[in-house]
Amino acid sequence: MASKTKYDGLLKRTEPAQSEPIEEASQAPEAAPIPPAVRKPGRPKKPLAKSKDPNMKGFTIILTIDTHADASSLLKKLRTGEDMSELVERLLATWVKENK
Repeated sequence: MASKTKYDGLLKRTEPAQSEPIEEASQAPEAAPIPPAVRKPGRPKKPLAKSKDPNMKGFTIILTIDTHADASSLLKKLRTGEDMSELVERLLATWVKENK
């Protein structure tokens, strides 16, 4: 005699139910054409990562620890969504425009 376990109910749910046999398609009258599948909305495309963007290139800059910490803290405090690389890009682009 098999002992009852907590998993016995799971097996019953996965077993196919006894039903009437399915009629074959050849016996059915000519059916209307099946409409094309409607595409479900998927995930939106993510913006291209800066590291993968062909217009961007990684560089190393040297900053004092205090300057970097203060700038990072201010960026978080201001909550503009701008990161350190965007800040440096904006400041350098402004400097370049002014000095051309």
